[in-house]
Amino acid sequence: PPLANNGTYDFKTTLPAGTYTVSVIGSKFSAESKTGVVVEPGKETKDVNITLSAPATISGRAYNKSDNTAVSGVTIEVLKGDTVVATATTGPAQKVGTYEYNYKIELPIGTYTVRATKSGYKSNPVSNVAVKLGEETKNADFPLEPLFTFPRGMALVSAPYEYGSTKAGDLFNIPFRLATWNGDRYVMYPNAPADTFHLGRGYFMKAEDAEKRLSLTVQGTPADTTKPYLLEIRTGWNMIGDPFTFAVNWTGVRVRDETGEYSLQEAAAKNIVSNILWRFIAGQYEMAFTMQPWQGYWVRAFKNATLVIPNTTTSAAPAAAQSRSANTSGNWKVKIVASSGEAVDGSNYIGVSPGAADGFDAAHDAEKPPVLPEMNALNLSFPHTDWQAAPGGYAGDVRSAGSKTQVWEFTVENASAGQPVTISWPDMQRVPKNVRLTLIDVDANRQQTMRTTSGYTFRMAQGAASRRFRIESSDARSGTLMITGVAATPLRAGTGSTISFSLSQEASVEVSVYTLTGKKLRSVARPSGRAGGNQVVWDGKDQQGRAVPAGSYLFEVRAIGPTGETVKAVNMLPVPR
Repeated sequence: PPLANNGTYDFKTTLPAGTYTVSVIGSKFSAESKTGVVVEPGKETKDVNITLSAPATISGRAYNKSDNTAVSGVTIEVLKGDTVVATATTGPAQKVGTYEYNYKIELPIGTYTVRATKSGYKSNPVSNVAVKLGEETKNADFPLEPLFTFPRGMALVSAPYEYGSTKAGDLFNIPFRLATWNGDRYVMYPNAPADTFHLGRGYFMKAEDAEKRLSLTVQGTPADTTKPYLLEIRTGWNMIGDPFTFAVNWTGVRVRDETGEYSLQEAAAKNIVSNILWRFIAGQYEMAFTMQPWQGYWVRAFKNATLVIPNTTTSAAPAAAQSRSANTSGNWKVKIVASSGEAVDGSNYIGVSPGAADGFDAAHDAEKPPVLPEMNALNLSFPHTDWQAAPGGYAGDVRSAGSKTQVWEFTVENASAGQPVTISWPDMQRVPKNVRLTLIDVDANRQQTMRTTSGYTFRMAQGAASRRFRIESSDARSGTLMITGVAATPLRAGTGSTISFSLSQEASVEVSVYTLTGKKLRSVARPSGRAGGNQVVWDGKDQQGRAVPAGSYLFEVRAIGPTGETVKAVNMLPVPR
């Protein structure tokens, strides 16, 4: 404040005689120093006036990177070198025209580094921010990375932190739904244990607004990483999660019950727990081999037990290596996939193994987890209400190797009426050639061999809830593939012919039409011919859709049996005028 009543000066000091530089420091205003100021003995040097310039300004926005919303309470620090020269705290977003900001700081002119900090977020500092005299430097923005951002839509999640009495509603700023499985039913938020995130527990989670993603910015209490984590599981299905902030090899988990402690494989063989870990990805269940932090999982227990989760991260063996089986008639496995549009249910398999039972056994059979009602996902399953130890719908059904014939029944559910659904078996090459597999559409009374085809497509009838199928295995070496009774019966002029033939056993068939000189005109494929009489209609046209002239032609029936053997038969094919 002025030191003289008339305001003629506002600073005064006593100095030894000499020549000095006078500067203003610690001010948000900019000013040039006065140099060469002479102080003489016994005299007052007056009018050492310093003009303060209007300060420069820096502004910007600190926002959540996942949803682009401004974040309040972020500390903004401005540094000159390693020294903090100014701070501010972000508030609600403000707008001037189209420009939006939630912090503004006045500074002397210069070049600075600006950084933003807030618990639960991380961001990178902005360097070399130049502020100019009397100007506002805009868009010094900070996209803040939350502690974790959950996937959009329905997700099976967990958190590697314990939140205790902190409700999930206090962790998120947008409406959400949270559910967890509690023994025999789903429990919804805010009811315990779906009230908040608990270590080792999995949850189904979804933002109410399908276009938004849920971000977690509050860090809870982590698990003690100096020892394995003990996770209690109950008889039935359990939703679990990785209790650590690093990945854990599922096959390295051990299991305790009242009889002792076992490896996961040993516990499965003793029917204590299933060794199958399930995750939920893109609307479908699939098998997992590694527990990842923030991801939720399902595991089936057949008695109360404790999972001993290792406190070290290890690499899991590739999924293919863990599920590989020898290529022998007594030990094989094949994947069965259902797909319709973008919906896929691909974690299904059948097979035989020397150690498997025709009934339930946890080491070989894989039950599917409970379905959340709103999932409504395409579902292929092998129903086993007859397995009293663990009745339910199964993804994997491995039988004993003692029998040459086996039958697997399965259903396909939740397919849209009228939309094509394809059942495929992509790794059929893993099935020994002396094993014949036949797919039977029970509801349509159709069948085809799986050895010589890659898939079967159908459409769900209007009002139908499911479609029934059966896969039968038999010894492909029984009998020799033969084609007999090959004949052609002309239809009306210009409309083609009916080609008839008989097969000694089921096979994949292709009928081709040739000129007498051997030029191929047309192929008519039939995915599967049944044992006994068969017919194929040729429409009298070539491959380009043009009607062939009247005259004599040849046709060939080519059949490929379940073990890959091929036989052919040729006969005359008259085309009337």
